[in-house]
Amino acid sequence: MIPTETLQQGINCALAFNNESDIKKNKKLMVNSMAEVISAEISRAYKTTKLQGVNVVAGEFVGINDGQLITSASTIDEVLGNLLNFKGNRDVELVTLYYGRELSQKDSQAHYELISSRFENIEFELIDGGQSYCIYMISLE
Repeated sequence: MIPTETLQQGINCALAFNNESDIKKNKKLMVNSMAEVISAEISRAYKTTKLQGVNVVAGEFVGINDGQLITSASTIDEVLGNLLNFKGNRDVELVTLYYGRELSQKDSQAHYELISSRFENIEFELIDGGQSYCIYMISLE
């Protein structure tokens, strides 16, 4: 068992599994892959407040990066851009956007196209995650 903390880490671990490797090597591969993931999400704010130094307005969108509230804005595109700009010292090469039930494929495709054009040095993937609890679940590697 691998002690992941986020769904994004769990997905990355599952993808790292090699059925031709022994259990010890697989565990090492999976634990290493877990450490390479920054887990982020975009959700809707349900109340106006100030949290972790960020002013949040009910109905707007919030961006959370590895459990820390980073940004709040009126558009998903702005929150997504703010999350990608808040990547610390790590060089992100791949961003996987798992869109939830609240978004249509057409809307998420529009976000994907806009953000890929703004961050041309990053590879993006768009996947229908189907989650009900957040608008986007994001894996940054």
